[in-house]
Amino acid sequence: GWWLLAVVLVTTRASVANARVVYSELDELVRENVSAYLTLERLGCDASAADIDRGLVAARDQITESLQALGYYTPAIELREETAVDCWVVAVDLNPGPRVTYRDVDIRIVGDAAEDSVVRDRLVAMPFGLGGALHHGEYSEAKRSLRRLLVSRGYLDAVFEKTRLEGMPEEYVAEVFWQTDSGPRYRIGQISIRQDVFDDTLVQRFVTLKSGDFFDRTALLRQQKALQSSALIATASVNADTEANGDQTVPITIVIEPVERIGYFTGVGVSTDRGP
Repeated sequence: GWWLLAVVLVTTRASVANARVVYSELDELVRENVSAYLTLERLGCDASAADIDRGLVAARDQITESLQALGYYTPAIELREETAVDCWVVAVDLNPGPRVTYRDVDIRIVGDAAEDSVVRDRLVAMPFGLGGALHHGEYSEAKRSLRRLLVSRGYLDAVFEKTRLEGMPEEYVAEVFWQTDSGPRYRIGQISIRQDVFDDTLVQRFVTLKSGDFFDRTALLRQQKALQSSALIATASVNADTEANGDQTVPITIVIEPVERIGYFTGVGVSTDRGP
């Protein structure tokens, strides 16, 4: 299990400058995270004694959570309630102590994504290499980011079969184990184009997506930008129906709205003006 944090509250009386929460010298990341968690930081100089007392009581859990989020589990903390000329003051003396680091990182992926160079590069770039400092926010975001990447690249059945972050209190180390099954990579299915102005041949000149290619949201975004860059097109959207994927393909619908008051080639040697 993880460590518990002891917090000591000392009440003293002293005359200090106008301030609310002051800190001992701290690493900037630690200082900002503690400050973001503390309710006391959001109280003004006109706060009631009851509000300040509630903030002091809550400070124990808030400081604990803020430090653990960054991998610090055995700090020494002292809170001093002081008086000032124009405002209440709480001084925070903090020594974070040793930071937990990663001793073992084992990330496995099976399925079609195991041969996907983009996915492999993402795994190599994970923010928790051996010896690196534990940061729960970065750890959680890395897992979300990998899930988003898999879905974006067409692994719509991907599942995290096992994810474990385990800490060893007596050694200040953590171990990570992930096992992910990406399943098959889906392909682009039928491509439907919704528009009633341009000749189909003209529209196809702008369409780079092909049925049978691997599904990739980045390619869909490139297609949408390419359509929107045309002087003939007012708006364009490229939509993927990821729910209709029974045969491991994803139908794509392209919707095009032309600009107004322009002549369009219809493919039969005439032009029309659909504007008012």
